[in-house]
Amino acid sequence: MTEALAWVAGLADGDGTFRPYWSHKNGKGYLGIQFAISNRCLPALRRCQAILGGGRLYQDHRNPKYWELRFDGVHAQDAAAQLLPYLVIKQAQAWVMVMLPRRRSPMPGPRQRGLQKSPVLYRLAQAVAYKALKRLNEAGGKGWKL
Repeated sequence: MTEALAWVAGLADGDGTFRPYWSHKNGKGYLGIQFAISNRCLPALRRCQAILGGGRLYQDHRNPKYWELRFDGVHAQDAAAQLLPYLVIKQAQAWVMVMLPRRRSPMPGPRQRGLQKSPVLYRLAQAVAYKALKRLNEAGGKGWKL
């Protein structure tokens, strides 16, 4: 399994992206996160989907030759956590995504309990993660090593 995850991490380093975005539902803003791998080879993306255990495949509407495997929210965090030890170029982006507290976690860990009780602290953690991911993406993952 580690060899398969390393293979997916290679694809993610080359063709993957860790995207933060702000979304507004019911008048409340929240941080949305997404991990995606774009490629022309649909069988390779299906193999990634099987290895990572989920995600959705989308065909690019601007260029039908390209497909994208997307993971949203906690599924993006889970995929990033699986790939984290094998990533090289995008390791810092994955780390920020993994460390973002999970708001809807059924059994929060000790570091997340305080954030779940305090919406202000949770929003602050979201804002810091959003800025960190944006800066890392702009720099191409350079300048911050774990």
